[in-house]
Amino acid sequence: VEDSSSTGTIDCQTASAGTCGGLVGTLSDGTISRSNSSVDVSSYWGGVGGLVGTIPNSVNPTIEDSYATGNVWQGAPGSSISIGGLVGSVGNSLTAGIIRNSYATGDVTSLNSGEGIGGLVGRRGLFGSFSINDCYATGKVSAYAGNNVGGLVGNMGHGYIRRSWASGAVIGNARVGGLVGTAGNIQDSFATGNVFSYGYFAGGLVGGESGVVRSYATGNVESLGSGVGGLVGYGKGHITDSYATGNAHGNDHVGGLVGRLDGSANVIRSYSTGKPTATVTAGGLIGADISSGSV
Repeated sequence: VEDSSSTGTIDCQTASAGTCGGLVGTLSDGTISRSNSSVDVSSYWGGVGGLVGTIPNSVNPTIEDSYATGNVWQGAPGSSISIGGLVGSVGNSLTAGIIRNSYATGDVTSLNSGEGIGGLVGRRGLFGSFSINDCYATGKVSAYAGNNVGGLVGNMGHGYIRRSWASGAVIGNARVGGLVGTAGNIQDSFATGNVFSYGYFAGGLVGGESGVVRSYATGNVESLGSGVGGLVGYGKGHITDSYATGNAHGNDHVGGLVGRLDGSANVIRSYSTGKPTATVTAGGLIGADISSGSV
């Protein structure tokens, strides 16, 4: 698909609807280039995206120089689907798939518990390689019951995010981040939106379990739970040459940079300048360090 566009509204609110996208419902081994959608998309089921609904398992598509400006809404409480401002769901076992030089500006709203809700991409499968390079999202991401909620990506799996950013406010339940809700490897990226979590693991950049290199967050982070950090809520990957400037507030394990450090994670040449506050335990840099790594 090249040099194409769509406008209007799409309503997939039926029990039989699978995936729903503003330009393409399901994208397999193909390329979307220099294309856009200004469609408002709403659905009760399946992968839901402003440009593409779902990229299935075991394919290697490319989305480049493309964008979506419509709002995306999903309204089936309790269903486990994925929703994103550009792409709803990306499957497993990809070896070379990529989204580059692309963006989304619409608000993303979900009523479900979710597998991933993000301003650009909802969920990326756990296995295989997939990259998001030079992309951004500016819309507000709201998923009050949602887990894995991020300003750019909800759940990044084992993929990579490079030179990308998000500026919208993010609201979710657990694993909530200004850029990424959970997982992935993040390089040279940033988030500026405020983050609010009703549950555990909230961070200005990442909710939990991501490796972070040369990246930063400036938004404030507030949570009713534990594992709250100005940059990372739950640190299970290395954090290198990165920083946070926003305040962090939560119940327990609250840190200016990392709420809770676990596994073999190391913190290297990184800092925070915001004020961490907690009902139980807070630390200027790290709320709780239970890792076998080093700072």
